[in-house]
Amino acid sequence: MKLENRLVHAETSLRRYVVEKKERRTSNPSLLAEKRRSVNTATVAPEPSPTIDVASVMAPYEARLRSLAVELEASRDVETKYAAAMETIEDQKTQIEDQKTQIEDQKTQIKDQKSQNGSLQAQIESLRVQNESDKARLSGLEEEQIEERAILASMRESMGHLKQNIAALEDALAEAQSQSTISCDLRGRLVALHRCMVVPGNQADEPEASADDETQHLVEALDHVLELLSELKNQQPLSWLQRPTFLTLPGPNDDIAENRNTSLDKRTLTEPIQRLKEVYHAASEADVMGLTDWLHNAKRGTGIGRPFQLYDLSPNEVHGVLTQLTPLLQQQCGAPIQAQRTNRVIYNTDLSLRALTTSEK
Repeated sequence: MKLENRLVHAETSLRRYVVEKKERRTSNPSLLAEKRRSVNTATVAPEPSPTIDVASVMAPYEARLRSLAVELEASRDVETKYAAAMETIEDQKTQIEDQKTQIEDQKTQIKDQKSQNGSLQAQIESLRVQNESDKARLSGLEEEQIEERAILASMRESMGHLKQNIAALEDALAEAQSQSTISCDLRGRLVALHRCMVVPGNQADEPEASADDETQHLVEALDHVLELLSELKNQQPLSWLQRPTFLTLPGPNDDIAENRNTSLDKRTLTEPIQRLKEVYHAASEADVMGLTDWLHNAKRGTGIGRPFQLYDLSPNEVHGVLTQLTPLLQQQCGAPIQAQRTNRVIYNTDLSLRALTTSEK
């Protein structure tokens, strides 16, 4: 704007100068009269008037005008750039407003997400509580499954022992019957052979007498075997083939019944374990753990009623358990205890290996 004002001012000054020149010429009548006289009088030579070089006079002004025009163009470029910059600024302002609007929208979305997160956390907390209850329920089910598996394992073990004992008895019975039959046949054959070989006394010799003695010895041995087999047949059946014997101790008194509602402490668990080790010296860690679990289940009345079992006890150990350990357990758990006694017979087989020589083959 300043350059334009300067250019306008220069143009105005130039025009004013030209107008003043014209007015000076028209306002000086003496100069006009002299010019007319010089024209009318041919004999008198007119004085030459000073010539004015307009180009030289206008040159600085034109140069100034050109510089001003250049400055004006530069100022117009600046204005164009300024306008472009202002447009850019306006665009940036618009973008900033849009970004502010987006930020507000994002804030609103964040608030909504926070509210949703709160509801999700509440749901997660409820699911966590439900998961803990499910875990507790599953742990109870797993404990019951473990107890059931232990019961099934003990039942399978008992069934295996029963099958082994039954098979051993069947083999022994079949062997006894076969031996009895074979012995009778052999006895008949030997007696017949003896009768055939017996001759009158005057015809007998020493080989025949030795054969007679050997035959008599065999007959006596067979008689002894037959007597043993008859005794085995007349014996009572083995106890493990019969039903087990149940012994129920007398019911607990009032003081013992009150112990059922009390909790187990270290002394309550230590005393039965020590008594078990005193009456049953071969007690293992599994037996101690089984007694501890049985006391807990009997005290709380939980579990599936799995009994506490001891295997391979001698008569003295059975007597110690029934007379010393069982009353203490009854006092600790505050409930009547039933003892199941089962006698088992285990068959053992001996083997003897011997290398045969060439002459014995």
